[in-house]
Amino acid sequence: MSDDPRGRRRRALSAGLRATLALLVLFVLGSACAPDPSETGPLWADPGVAHLGPARGELQIVIHNRSGVVRPVSDFALRGEDWGAFRFVDESLPRTVRAHGSIELTLAVSRSAFRDSPGRYRNGEATLEFDSDRHHSSVPLRFDGDQPEAATRLGALGPLATLAGFALLFAAALLSTARGRWWAHLRACLDRQLGSTQLSRPVVAASLASSTLLIALLPFGPGLCAGRLAGVVGALELRQCRVGLGGQAMRGLPAEPGLLWLVVALILASASASALRWRAGSERAVDARARLASLPFARLLVALLVLPALAWSLAPGSGALSDWVLAQTPNIGPYLPRWGLIAQPFGAVLALGSLALTAPLSAAAAPGSQTHPEPAFSLPPILLRADALAWSAVFALVFLGGWHIPGLSMDDGSAQLQPLLVHGASVVLGALAFALKTGLVCALALGLRAAYDVRVSCETTRLRALTHGLVPLALLNLLATMMW
Repeated sequence: MSDDPRGRRRRALSAGLRATLALLVLFVLGSACAPDPSETGPLWADPGVAHLGPARGELQIVIHNRSGVVRPVSDFALRGEDWGAFRFVDESLPRTVRAHGSIELTLAVSRSAFRDSPGRYRNGEATLEFDSDRHHSSVPLRFDGDQPEAATRLGALGPLATLAGFALLFAAALLSTARGRWWAHLRACLDRQLGSTQLSRPVVAASLASSTLLIALLPFGPGLCAGRLAGVVGALELRQCRVGLGGQAMRGLPAEPGLLWLVVALILASASASALRWRAGSERAVDARARLASLPFARLLVALLVLPALAWSLAPGSGALSDWVLAQTPNIGPYLPRWGLIAQPFGAVLALGSLALTAPLSAAAAPGSQTHPEPAFSLPPILLRADALAWSAVFALVFLGGWHIPGLSMDDGSAQLQPLLVHGASVVLGALAFALKTGLVCALALGLRAAYDVRVSCETTRLRALTHGLVPLALLNLLATMMW
């Protein structure tokens, strides 16, 4: 495969165009899954299925009016087997819903009605019903006696699951040196991917595991609500699904707080990348190898200065990474989302620049270079792709809204907009949008690296550009953001 920069750019552009075409086709197919207002009526409730439990005694139900006229609402009632355990917190129930507006109801549950023994609760259910002219609506109410506790245990074990996944990936690469037919095939596959490099398997295992860990921590969707793929799912229902009430979060490893574990994964990825560059540059002088190995840590320093400034601008609700995306979903204009790229354009440029500068050099000196190139080094393509994709995915999450598609994904809990697609179509399109954004960021970073290599081809200049240029600018951006 040719290493010509123009060839790489053409392949990246072709891949981006194919991904865009596939996304458009799926969008057209998903549009056919749009909810039919004539079937669902003029009112719809968020959440469509309300989950309560021992750890959640109250919840809000938002009733949206999807029509352009004022709708009367009446005959609120609680029915079902366990209706007596539920009550309205405010008995002065609203009588109308304004056009394209909403009303809020707060329900509370008596936990003692479901207690079988100390610390143990049974499941129960009831139904909230109301009318609007001739249209009748109902919202299932479910008390999950054991699900909230299970969700709490899962959240507590999240960091342990993350470390266990990292350890398993590391051990799998190490065991590829074992004897046997199956391990021989695995070893041959790794040798084909690693080429003729003299990298030790522990360093390769650490690099692959850290990149995989970084990607596994990133949420690739707003939340998956089990059993509601064909229904209209709002922001409140997505929120309860993310915490394990009727659904689950869409990410590989459930570690919380997500921002803290993201920083840990970035540090591990930088350390493994530094070790790779040190080993790959074994034929160089010690000072040249040190500069080569310092590039990933310079990139990490830029990231650690850009992220607080972005958090100051977006003000997410918590340290959960899904809240970072939700903070970017409201519009700041008719069609302009509040992505991190819009809220922190200077920080986005700095982050993309550090991603491009830290990509490894090509195996030969670039033609037309105005500097004296240092001895070249090369890394296996699989390691380069894993590192670039992991950092590009982080960029797409914090600066491009992750899975958010303007006009299709839900805003935050105060939004008054109806989802245009059913839940299943929204989940698929959101995951594809996240993958497309990641691929385009990666292609852009590699294109910038190729353009930079035409003029500069030594790590000394790269490291100087990072430490003397991007790092001070990132610090200045952070201070200016805090003062503003």
